[in-house]
Amino acid sequence: MKHFDITSKILEIHEREELKKAVEEAKEEIAEGIHKDILSEVELLVQKNGPDELINVDLNFEETSANEPYYSTETDLLAASGQSLGEWFSRPISFVGAGFILDIRRVIGKKDEIDIYLTPSNEAVMSDSLAHFKGKSVKLSIKNNERHILSAELYIDENGVAAEGSGMLMEIEDDIKGKIRIDISGGD
Repeated sequence: MKHFDITSKILEIHEREELKKAVEEAKEEIAEGIHKDILSEVELLVQKNGPDELINVDLNFEETSANEPYYSTETDLLAASGQSLGEWFSRPISFVGAGFILDIRRVIGKKDEIDIYLTPSNEAVMSDSLAHFKGKSVKLSIKNNERHILSAELYIDENGVAAEGSGMLMEIEDDIKGKIRIDISGGD
């Protein structure tokens, strides 16, 4: 009679399931695209550390160019900022680490169309944060706890201390609360 260490087998199965979940979550988070440098790192880590059945995970994500600048910053929504999609942007949102304030305004008479502005809370920090995008048009994506809630195109001025553009709000049925993340890419 062959003896099995049931605990180690259960832990092994659990570890594989957790790794599969992590891979699926990563796929969802980067469904809109991933910078080639990050994609290469993910592929290397999966090849190096993944169980055999995960080594052949499909990593065919939409890539951005290796030369295309990418920037991401995050902040927490405060309780006073509202509880529904119609209210979460009713007041400007400060991204202290990035040195700017996000101001979103609905276009009058339009359901989901918005105008968007970035203004400095700290000009030097904002200029550094947006250094790769100065004098260029960029794509901006806003997510709430990894849910895509807004897409816009912005023009960043030559000094990197002002930006404005327009975009669209996504249909969201749940409350908007927790973390708000801005991803900026492009600048060609």
